[in-house]
Amino acid sequence: MEVLSKYLRNLCQHPHVSHHPKCHALNLTHLIFADDLMIFTRGDLPSVAAVSDALHEFAQVSGLFANPDKTNVYFGRVPPYPQEKILNTTGFTKGSFPFRYLGLPLNTVRLSTAMFDPLVIAVQKAVTHWSAHLLSYAGKVQLLNSVVLGLTTFWCSSVSLPRHITKKISKLCKDFFWGIHCGERRHVFKSWKDISSPLSTGGFNIKDLEVWNISLLSRWVYLLAQNHSGLWAHWVQHYTFKGSDIWHIQSKIYFPYSFKAILIARDLLLSRAGSIFNAQTLMHSWSAAGKMSLHHAYLFLRNAPAAGPWTCSLTHSSISPSHKIICSFAVQNQLATLDNLHRRGICHVRRCVLCETNLETCDHLFFHCPFSRAIWQALLHWMGILRHGKGLMEEMLYRSSYGVKHWRHVWFMVSLVAAVHQLWAERNRRIFQGTKQPYRGLVQKIKYLVSVRMFLWHSLPDYKRIVASICS
Repeated sequence: MEVLSKYLRNLCQHPHVSHHPKCHALNLTHLIFADDLMIFTRGDLPSVAAVSDALHEFAQVSGLFANPDKTNVYFGRVPPYPQEKILNTTGFTKGSFPFRYLGLPLNTVRLSTAMFDPLVIAVQKAVTHWSAHLLSYAGKVQLLNSVVLGLTTFWCSSVSLPRHITKKISKLCKDFFWGIHCGERRHVFKSWKDISSPLSTGGFNIKDLEVWNISLLSRWVYLLAQNHSGLWAHWVQHYTFKGSDIWHIQSKIYFPYSFKAILIARDLLLSRAGSIFNAQTLMHSWSAAGKMSLHHAYLFLRNAPAAGPWTCSLTHSSISPSHKIICSFAVQNQLATLDNLHRRGICHVRRCVLCETNLETCDHLFFHCPFSRAIWQALLHWMGILRHGKGLMEEMLYRSSYGVKHWRHVWFMVSLVAAVHQLWAERNRRIFQGTKQPYRGLVQKIKYLVSVRMFLWHSLPDYKRIVASICS
């Protein structure tokens, strides 16, 4: 590739070769990525003939010839007769816009909605395939963040996704998360469709694609503000800024859609920061070693409401993800308890299946029900905490004298979250399977789950003391 680049750069000294109109100031002749090559030149016969001769000379030296079946010539505002002469000279076929390069659509005008259909179809195929598997909430969150966000990030890093495309993808993700496959079931989850509220406040976060798209655009703002030395930044400086800078340039009607989107992200940053100086300081705090952290930009632009004081208790890595999300729903009263279903006109039976006496609510299940209160009291005694158990919210806000990072406090939180998860699972088994697990068996199962999670602390100096305390 170095030899080929040298041949193409030598074309600049050729008397009959003229640059592409948008490449002369940068002395740009070609772009190479992996095994793909794009050559830019003026659409006249002498320039194209010189490029063809350079490719032929390189082929004679290296033995690498251009494949006519995989090579296309794309024209812009070139009359039909010169086009025919150029095609006959090169032996290549004529290409048409739009076309796909490295999986992304390229066009001379704004991308139409149809150009984003491959992205929507890819997301739809993924969530449809996953729907055939029995996945927990935590598993669904992991798949959405790793696969769907990876697909959209690849596109957002090069093009700006229209708002209706991000809304369509977000709708597919929400329907998959809540298990909605048909319109008849949609009313069941009507008040639970906001995916960001329970997940982001409980340690989980399915990113808002529209805000994530703006975060990626803010990275381009950062590169332009730092006078980045990349080719794209140089191109913008010469052909778009024309002496201005990213903080003061005004949007023009002839600007490409992608640059208008970048200016929208700039305006949003300025409105949130308050001034240019504050925005520059803020973006500088997001960067390290010349690279901007998209995570910090997303958190700033998302402007989410402050999480509850209980959320810090769920952030420890020793807590199982599936336990964490069920506990998050329970604290916010978003589980499908009988009282919630009754308010939606779905279920008319409201008696708790654990004690069979009181009405079932989240507050009753955790831990005012005699059955769940006895289990939590046994776990407190196991941990050496000599006090009576309280409700779930009070226990989530509990702060031991050891500190939130001490292993005894982590032991307490892992036990609490595991107890909530297993009580909810036992409640569901009694309703849907008609089976009951005895009190002692459920306590032993929770102790086993907690012990497995706490044994991950084997790197601590006092690990043997931890094991002795838990196994006693």
